[in-house]
Amino acid sequence: MNKTNAHRNHLFLLEILLNILLFSILLSVCLQFFSKTYRLTSETTDLHRAVTTCTNAASIFESGDGTLTPLLSQYEHADQKGESVLIYLDQDFLECSKKDAVYSVTVCLLPEDSASSRLSRAQITCYRDSEELYGITACRYMPLTPKDMNGGIS
Repeated sequence: MNKTNAHRNHLFLLEILLNILLFSILLSVCLQFFSKTYRLTSETTDLHRAVTTCTNAASIFESGDGTLTPLLSQYEHADQKGESVLIYLDQDFLECSKKDAVYSVTVCLLPEDSASSRLSRAQITCYRDSEELYGITACRYMPLTPKDMNGGIS
């Protein structure tokens, strides 16, 4: 009887070890899956916020006068450097000062084409550190006024 009990105990311990091994393998696969899922979700959230922020900046530019002035009045912590504006955002994509910035949005006026001098264009790009997250080009057409048409309509 001792041999039978010892044999049963041995099989029982072997079965427990196999279950622990199988559970460990499944756990490592699941952890890798959840880790990758978390990373992808984080990247997708950042991309969505970058798209929204760039679209908002494009709307402000397009509804303005074709210059960077409306952006400077909308974003109080923005810095203007020549023909570009730099907007600083914190980790929640809210406007902040330069020292608290995690993300930045750059709005650069593009040179005018000689054929379409009434068209003002801006390249709007969102960055995390030096990595570009999203970019868009916004255009603002300046309509002709009577003053532009050599004194008015005849």
